[in-house]
Amino acid sequence: MQMKFKKIRHLLWLSLLFPLLTSGQEPMQLSLTEAIRWSLENNPEVRNARTDVRIAKKKVAETTATGLPQVSAGLSYMNYPDIPTQLIPDFLSPAVYGVLLDEGLVSEMPTGTSGRLFEAQFGTTHNATAKAELSQLIFSGSYLVGLQASQAYASLSQSMLTKIRREVREKTANAYYQAMVAQKGIDILDSTEATLRQMALEAQAIYEQGFIEETDAAQIGLLLAEVEASRIQAAHQRDLAIRLLKLHLGLPSSQAIMLTDDLNTMISGIQTDILLNQGFDPVHHIDYALVRNQETMQKLNVKLQRSAYLPTVAGFYSYQQMAQRQDFDLFDPDGKWFPTQVFGAQIDIPVFSSGYRRFKVQQAQLELEKSRTTLNQVEQSLSLAAENSRNTLRNAALIHANKEKAMNLASRIYEKTRVRYKSGMASSMDLQQAHNQFLQAEGDYITAILELLLAKSAFDSLFSME
Repeated sequence: MQMKFKKIRHLLWLSLLFPLLTSGQEPMQLSLTEAIRWSLENNPEVRNARTDVRIAKKKVAETTATGLPQVSAGLSYMNYPDIPTQLIPDFLSPAVYGVLLDEGLVSEMPTGTSGRLFEAQFGTTHNATAKAELSQLIFSGSYLVGLQASQAYASLSQSMLTKIRREVREKTANAYYQAMVAQKGIDILDSTEATLRQMALEAQAIYEQGFIEETDAAQIGLLLAEVEASRIQAAHQRDLAIRLLKLHLGLPSSQAIMLTDDLNTMISGIQTDILLNQGFDPVHHIDYALVRNQETMQKLNVKLQRSAYLPTVAGFYSYQQMAQRQDFDLFDPDGKWFPTQVFGAQIDIPVFSSGYRRFKVQQAQLELEKSRTTLNQVEQSLSLAAENSRNTLRNAALIHANKEKAMNLASRIYEKTRVRYKSGMASSMDLQQAHNQFLQAEGDYITAILELLLAKSAFDSLFSME
């Protein structure tokens, strides 16, 4: 019976684990839009940037709280097994003997009373203090500037999140494009390999019948070997792109994914004329916003250094009760506690610093001047980058169209040469030349596709207002 229960338990565990095991083997199907959406939610850089935004908001709350009322409480206990002894001058004997002399009760002051010290112990063995303190910052220039700086820092962290999201979006799209283009090359090579493999079989049969030389049949085998090597390299590039895409998606390397978008649809969907006519304002770009945030921080730094000339005003209130006992009866309800209350205000006024504060203000002003120069430089750089991106996209579209025509022409030449070779009207050298020309045109076309897609991705990233 016990063995039967063990088998049932094992079956239950397997039934629970089986869906988990099988679900991990199913590939995740992703379009480009879905891949970008997934990466913006799960990419480690984006997740950390979102955490930084939350940290910045907490920093604002922390800075705000420093200017609000602060309350503290404490309880202390002190035990003196030996109460400290202090020596005090003998002020009693001269006074007593002075009265006695005046009354005629003694005739003279005893010798040795002048300069004599008494041993005295003040305090009790058991001492306890319970206190509560309230403090409130009334005015502080550095606090007001610090509060503004924390809010500017929160804005900066939000801008950094936007920048990282844009970069991750572009990286994800580029990895997706690279994987798609590599797969496109593999498909073309597979088709070429199947054709050459059939031709190799036919050439071998013709050679065995004695109609062609052995070198002609071997030439076809050489072409086939070159295509197989190119196919291995293309598969390696595709696998690298897939692993890079998983990295940007925040997926484990063991997770299988399937790209569902069609490469031809992607290319045909690129409306170059519309994109090239799109306006660009560097002021709205995220890089400009980041530098502008830095300029704001420098302005606040100038205000912070100037606030050092202002006084600081704070108020306080303290209440405490003390117990002084010879015996440890602090919890005796009849024991007496002695209260003390104090409240007041404190004003700290900066008077003279030998130029220290003035030099700090001057340094902050110079840093602000640098940030304004940088802001102007970034604006010009973004305008130049936008123009370069337009030219790159325009050239990539023209090159793609040219390479597509060249590949189609090379494909027709290769097909005609292959037909002529089969009919004996072309040599193996002619076939090899046409094949190499076709492979070169094919490689150029694949490269042109990738460059067009990457140029489109960079253009979208630069011109995006998000």
